[in-house]
Amino acid sequence: MTLRALNLTVLITMLALAGCNKNNEQPAEGSNSAMQEPVKAEATYDFTSLNESDFLNQSILINDDKTYRGIRFHDYDVGTKLIGAASIESIQKVDNHTLALASSRPLINQKAGLYGVLANKANFDGNLVVLVFDLNVQARVIEGDIIAFKGTVAPSDVFTYTNPTTNQIEELPIIYVHFYQAGELSIQGINDYLKKQSSEIPKIIQDKILQYEKLNDSCRGGSGDDPKTIESCEERETLYVDIKNGGWCWGSENEKAAGNDLNWLPCTKDRYK
Repeated sequence: MTLRALNLTVLITMLALAGCNKNNEQPAEGSNSAMQEPVKAEATYDFTSLNESDFLNQSILINDDKTYRGIRFHDYDVGTKLIGAASIESIQKVDNHTLALASSRPLINQKAGLYGVLANKANFDGNLVVLVFDLNVQARVIEGDIIAFKGTVAPSDVFTYTNPTTNQIEELPIIYVHFYQAGELSIQGINDYLKKQSSEIPKIIQDKILQYEKLNDSCRGGSGDDPKTIESCEERETLYVDIKNGGWCWGSENEKAAGNDLNWLPCTKDRYK
């Protein structure tokens, strides 16, 4: 699917309406003229169609500053699968596509794991993104909606603007939305829509993963010269090979991912560890 070049002035209008700054301050008088600077106005989006099941256990949650900055600074390849939640600030139509300027910085429920998002309208403040809706998806969204979405990284160097507060040229990440829920979503509704689908992992593999994690804790928490620690490490490596032979690997679609971005995923040649 190809999305034609989007009109820069539309985004400028959206930014002006939203204030274009994380402190929600109004732009200084006359600052709109500084935003008329088209750095890059032409782009072609080329995405293959995806099924919602393609996002199971294979997506990166955008709702933290580290991941948001990673998208802004091109750490993730175009097409990388993303999930997240945001509040919609403004909406425009361009070439039959719906564009939404949204704020994507809610609280994260660390105890709930990677996909535990705590969100309400008061929590979303900053980390602006532009959501572009797939033409195959009827975009039934309005300003003020809370949206939970599944999408892909679009070229994030397409639109730039001059922040009226800092007078610095900044870029907005662009996310191509393939699937979503929107409206007055509750915290539970967001979490349910974005939660990790561990049930997709076969039961026999889940049991081996639990055993692997116990061995991993023993291996990493013990002394290097302790025979029990050495035994745990060796058993862990043997069990990982068994899990991998069963089609599941520990890793990420993004080669630069680390820490919470890593997960148990279906093995793909040259992609996972």
